[in-house]
Amino acid sequence: MRGDALKKKMMGKKLLDKKHISAVLISILALSSLLALMPTAAQEEKKIFRGAWPYSMPPTGHLNSYVSGHLVVGIYQALMEMPLAMYFYANNSWLPLLATSWSVNVPAATFTVNLRQGVKWSDGTTFTAKDVVSTFYMGYLFKWAIWMYIDSVRAVDDYTVAFHMSKLTNLCERFIIREYMRAYNTYGNFSDQVQTLRAQGKTSADPEMKTLYTQATNYRPTKLIVTGPFTIDVPSITEAEMVLVKNPNSYIASRVLFDEIRLYQGETAQITPFVLAKEVDYATHGFPAATISQFRELGIRVIPADCHSSSGITFNFAKYPLNVKEVRQAIALAVDRKLAGSMPAPAWLPQGDLNYSIPMYNLFAERWVEPDALAKLDHYGWETGGNRTRARLLLLSIGAYIDPADGIWTMPNGTKLDFEWVSQGEYVDVMAISESCVDQLNDFGIKVTLRPITFTAYLANFREGKWDLTLGLGGSSHPHPYYSLYNLYYYSATFGAGPSIGVNTSEIWYTEAAGPVNFTDLMVKSAEGFDIEAQKEAITKYMLAYNELVFHAPVWHRFSGNPALEDVRVTGWPPPQDPVLKNDPYQDSFVIVMLLTGILKPVVKEAPPPPRPPYELYAGAAAIVVIVIVAAIYVLRKR
Repeated sequence: MRGDALKKKMMGKKLLDKKHISAVLISILALSSLLALMPTAAQEEKKIFRGAWPYSMPPTGHLNSYVSGHLVVGIYQALMEMPLAMYFYANNSWLPLLATSWSVNVPAATFTVNLRQGVKWSDGTTFTAKDVVSTFYMGYLFKWAIWMYIDSVRAVDDYTVAFHMSKLTNLCERFIIREYMRAYNTYGNFSDQVQTLRAQGKTSADPEMKTLYTQATNYRPTKLIVTGPFTIDVPSITEAEMVLVKNPNSYIASRVLFDEIRLYQGETAQITPFVLAKEVDYATHGFPAATISQFRELGIRVIPADCHSSSGITFNFAKYPLNVKEVRQAIALAVDRKLAGSMPAPAWLPQGDLNYSIPMYNLFAERWVEPDALAKLDHYGWETGGNRTRARLLLLSIGAYIDPADGIWTMPNGTKLDFEWVSQGEYVDVMAISESCVDQLNDFGIKVTLRPITFTAYLANFREGKWDLTLGLGGSSHPHPYYSLYNLYYYSATFGAGPSIGVNTSEIWYTEAAGPVNFTDLMVKSAEGFDIEAQKEAITKYMLAYNELVFHAPVWHRFSGNPALEDVRVTGWPPPQDPVLKNDPYQDSFVIVMLLTGILKPVVKEAPPPPRPPYELYAGAAAIVVIVIVAAIYVLRKR
């Protein structure tokens, strides 16, 4: 009996212990619920810079940045496939990036670049001279201008690259240092083959090199390997936006203070609502005058950015009678080109003057064309709103007449001056200028029909010569005239990418102003050697001939009105007089320079004070927990 009683007592204690344990567990659960009610620290928000750029969705949009249509878009390419350095227009200096120094050895005809050590690609591999050599041999395949002046690129060691000049040029610095670097791991298969073919004596004209060019053009990398602080998050690309995510392997990642770059997709019409809603921090789109003024009214800063370039009425020489010099001259005279060029901007944002009617804006012309020749250049009525009297006399001098039946100028053989003007329909600024030129020419008696096409089809259409007139050519924004001269070559049949403007710049052109001229030879000489005066001589002869032949009639020296939203997400925008804003908004973009140097910073939002703890709620919950525990123990003991 005593044994049974003891056994029962021991079992009761065990049972009680289990019940006590249950009560404790209930208490812990209740306390956990109580702690869950306490406020927690908020997660830090991503620091995002919001820009805008048009692009095509994959698979049309791709990752081969040597080929048009790629997704490594516009000014933002420098944040991904970084160049060796970027240029400061205001003081002729450089911002070293993947290169730390460079030098010219004139007797040895070499340009040597010393690379930054310790730089990693986004795939973890080391950036070395091998990547630079690969980049420039790919450039040979794609007919980069630098190969008019060099004949080899070699790695001296892992961090030194030597370029041998076949023709000495002071432009080697700009050609080489400003180029975007691509990964050998992406393109090495092609660049190695280029070197092999060149070692066999093959050139771009040989079928083996042409086949390789076709293969490289059709190549579509599956991932983007970069040295810059950002790369493309390809799976997240939508029709609306593209996200550039931080590349933690970039040596410069910590200096760039944003976590993401978000690019809204679209041209002017699509991007304007986002800017007006203050959802875009910076954009370079060609906004119309009324919209630019609206930005200011909403308190959005507008940066008047000098694009350092020009464009104008461009003629397809393959279309008769546009191959007749007097017809081109008459068209230049019949249009108030200064008025047409002012169409995209409000009155407080004046566009630049192009008095000299050459592919350089005034400041460049006065710096590089000899003064005596400058005085001889025909302005084609720039300052006087055109000169229609002179235009009529020119057309009459070649036997043209106005057909009384329809009022259209007609050539002696009966061919009407009836043309189609093709423009990029999404480019609001270009369309405004085109419409003004077309209206004026129709009023003069030259029939012109404006045909807008999508901007993605424009270059192919241009290359194939499927146009009569367009707003194109003109001067380049690079800080040496060579690039402006190169534009004519690049968009001519000489380049070999289609008929384009229908001229051969390597043949001899006979002019009254400059005598016989070979435009390709003069282009090469414009950057040859280190004698600036000799370069000026070649540039002057080129411009005298160009002005007479009117390959294009300059219309627009663009000062863009670029919205820059201050102190919403981005701070650090400099005052208007800051030298960095002298940079071109596209070449060596001042915004990209400011992102890479940390001048532009994310707005630091002041953290709100922590909320007052709900003490009353805590006290009530604690009381409930105590009551539950006591009640549970009481019930268990009673049992």
